[in-house]
Amino acid sequence: MKAFIAGGFLVLSMFVSFSFSQTDTSAKPTIALFSVDSMVFAAGIDARSPVGVAAQFQSTTGKVSCWIKVSSSQGPISVKFVWNKDGQKVFELPMTLKPQSGRLWSTKTVTPGNWQVDIVDDASVIAKSGTFVVQ
Repeated sequence: MKAFIAGGFLVLSMFVSFSFSQTDTSAKPTIALFSVDSMVFAAGIDARSPVGVAAQFQSTTGKVSCWIKVSSSQGPISVKFVWNKDGQKVFELPMTLKPQSGRLWSTKTVTPGNWQVDIVDDASVIAKSGTFVVQ
């Protein structure tokens, strides 16, 4: 009986040891491949700069632009603007910035609700998120 119990503990310890020794190679990186130095929402863009920066817009605004300044130690940079309204993804715009830093923007026709834009890299890591409201 003691040999049976000892054998059971040996098998159990081997299973536990094997289970904890495996590494998860599918884990995604948690740090984006670039940094977002500035992010604003605006009623428009003029001469590559945001105009009418705000966190709340009237429904009569029609379109809102998400303007960002990004930098990286490498180039080109692949960036995605992921637009969400009331928690649901409504639009995604991939862009490539050839130099290691610069300004990018995405403009979307908006309707009343709570909006969030995620700036995402190729590995789907969120570099920055911002929110605004359309009343």
